[in-house]
Amino acid sequence: EDDNTVKDIVAALRQSSTLESLSIPGTISDAALMLVTTVMAQAPKLRVISLSCADICDDSMKRFCTTIMEAPVLQNIVLDGFVGDRSIFDGIVGCTISFQ
Repeated sequence: EDDNTVKDIVAALRQSSTLESLSIPGTISDAALMLVTTVMAQAPKLRVISLSCADICDDSMKRFCTTIMEAPVLQNIVLDGFVGDRSIFDGIVGCTISFQ
């Protein structure tokens, strides 16, 4: 993954208290997804997340889902290129998951 992806996530982390939307343009790795979950945990106003995640393994996505369920105002997640097990998301209520 390119350094810009990590920079985008770190920049988001710095403004997490006011962050309402998180969009990471580059394809993220499992490690970058864990950074995203850190942002989510610290961003009480975060409503929309858009990620390009073709390389994410199911285990990482399961951890991501746990974080989604704990995010109070999260409404919409767009996952671009996810090729894993979509049933991972079956238990999520109150947040729309879209695949592109």
